[in-house]
Amino acid sequence: MNKTQKGFALIEGLLIILILAIIGFGGYYVWHTQKQTDKTLDTAAATSQKAASTAAQAPAQKYLTIKEWGVKIPLTASDQDAYYVIKTDRPDTAYLSLKKYQNTECSADNTSIGAYFRFTKDQTDDLNGSTLISENPNAPRVGNYYFGSIHSQAACSTTSDSAEPSQTDVDALQAPWQALVKDLGHIQAE
Repeated sequence: MNKTQKGFALIEGLLIILILAIIGFGGYYVWHTQKQTDKTLDTAAATSQKAASTAAQAPAQKYLTIKEWGVKIPLTASDQDAYYVIKTDRPDTAYLSLKKYQNTECSADNTSIGAYFRFTKDQTDDLNGSTLISENPNAPRVGNYYFGSIHSQAACSTTSDSAEPSQTDVDALQAPWQALVKDLGHIQAE
């Protein structure tokens, strides 16, 4: 009987070692998985924080939104204070200016620094009878309309309501006008 008890003790010892090995392996697996999860979460948090920081640093894109037409035009630094006026007798023309010129001859409701206009594919020029699309072959299109720009037909003064425009006035308006013309190429539906 003594031999049988020794064999049984050996089997018990092996079972205990096997159970401890399974518990040890399971513990190691849980610990290792938790470390990997923590590492992934830390990386994701750092990436998210970096993206939030980058988004906070980048200025938000500003748009000139022409509600009556259902379009918006991205603006640049030189024309970010642009605004428009649509006169009731000319619903397809948006007269443009900058807010800093609002109380001068260059305001959008006065001489303005220029205008955007919209037209259809078959619409003709009242003066020469040709189609507006042939006069503006690169005009951007949104929906059923094409869009173009025209510079103010008269010089305006940026300093007061009654002063004659100076060369400084004319020069000051060139950069924002060129930016507004370029911006129109990126017109999009609102």
